[in-house]
Amino acid sequence: MTRKKILHSRDDIMITSFFIFVRLFRKINYKFNPFKNVFKNKASVTSSKITETKLPFTFGDNPRSKYCEFLVSRYLNTLNKDYYTVIDNVTLPSASGNTTNTQIDHVVVSRYGIFCIETKSHRGWIYCMDDERSWLQILPKSCNEFYSPSRQNYAHTNALKSLLKPRLVNMIIPIVVFTSADAIIKDGDVNVGNIGYMLREIDKHKTLTYSRYEYEKIVNIIRCASKNDTETAYQHKVEVCNLVASLSV
Repeated sequence: MTRKKILHSRDDIMITSFFIFVRLFRKINYKFNPFKNVFKNKASVTSSKITETKLPFTFGDNPRSKYCEFLVSRYLNTLNKDYYTVIDNVTLPSASGNTTNTQIDHVVVSRYGIFCIETKSHRGWIYCMDDERSWLQILPKSCNEFYSPSRQNYAHTNALKSLLKPRLVNMIIPIVVFTSADAIIKDGDVNVGNIGYMLREIDKHKTLTYSRYEYEKIVNIIRCASKNDTETAYQHKVEVCNLVASLSV
C-alpha cells in the first residue's frame, strides 16, 4: 500500500470515528446540557416581552459575525456585474408567521437564478444534519447545539417567494456558509460549505432563467421591499430572542 493510500485510509477512519462519536453523543443523556453553552442567559429569557435595556442574544450584531458577513459580501462582489447583483442585509415580511419579518444576510440575484445565503461565524467542527432542528458545533472543550441555519434559510426562501409571486420565482437556491469552521460534516442532502463551496455552487448554475428585464425587475422589487430601519431591526431581534427562548425550553 502506498503512502498516499495509507493517508487516505487514516482520513476515512477519522471521519468514521467522528460520526460514531456524534451519534453516541446524541443518544446518551449526558449530565451536562449542550444548550447551556449556547443559551447562557436562558433563565433571564422568557417568551414575554424583552426590555430594550437587555437583549441576551445578538444574532449577527457582534463584530465577528459582522466581519464574516463582510467577508462573504466581498467575495460575492467579485462575480460578473452584468449577470449578478448582490444585495446585503435584506429584511422582508415573513411568510412563516413565527416573526413579523425575516432577515437575509445576502441575496444574489442573477440571470441564472436567485441565491439566498445565510452566513455563520461558528468555529470548530460543524455537524450538519438534514431535516434536524439543531446542528452541532464540536470544540476542543465543549459541544454545542444551535438552531439549524438550513431551517432559517427555508424561512428566507419562503419570504422571497411570497414577495416575488409565482411569475418571477423560477429558481431560488439556499446556501449556508461557514467562514471559519475547521471542518463541515454533512449528514444528508444539505447545501452548506465554506466560501469556496459557495462560489462553486453559484458558478455551476449556468442555464439562463431570467430575461434582462426580469432580472432588473427582481433586483428593484427586493431593494424596494427591504426594510432596514432601526425600529424594524430592533423589533426583529426581540422576536427572534423570544422565539429562540421558546425553542430552548
